[in-house]
Amino acid sequence: MNRFLIPLSALALGAIALLSAHAFAGDAPSAPAAAVSLGNAICPVTGEAVKPGFLVRWGGIDIGFCCAECPAKFTAHPENYAPALLKEMAAQVAALKAKLAPSSTLPPPPPVVAPTPPPPVVRPTAPAVTLPLEIGNAMCPVMNRPVRAGLFTEYHGMKIGLCCGGCDGKFQADPGTYLRILRQDPAVAAR
Repeated sequence: MNRFLIPLSALALGAIALLSAHAFAGDAPSAPAAAVSLGNAICPVTGEAVKPGFLVRWGGIDIGFCCAECPAKFTAHPENYAPALLKEMAAQVAALKAKLAPSSTLPPPPPVVAPTPPPPVVRPTAPAVTLPLEIGNAMCPVMNRPVRAGLFTEYHGMKIGLCCGGCDGKFQADPGTYLRILRQDPAVAAR
């Protein structure tokens, strides 16, 4: 054996491995062949087309030739003819790889789009606190006396000044009567 047998075997086995890797999953495995066939189409000695019937096993590899004289020439000096075989086999393996490669007709991947930022968080605001509206009356509607500072009653959002603490209960008991009186107060009428 010489240094060309290993590259030839590797090429032939690589082609077989490519084919078996693309076998259908349901196929039953086949028994290994006694020899690996290169399947060369060109005679490594003359460069002519290989003819049926001129097949020689060399180092466990079946090599095709164009005539009966070429096998003897090849086995006598394989170093002279193996480079042609290697070149042909490399081209066949490359063609086989291209044939078995996935189709390039797949649609392009979708473009990468930056994620949309979430909308801003809107926090509910508390309703504005409305303070009771100061009526600004000068006279107590219950007793008709001057209003004392800081003394008042609240009625439907209005702050009504009173003259004493006892007037609050009276106002709340009959607000309609005291509101009519309150409208006649000159300080309220001026507003």
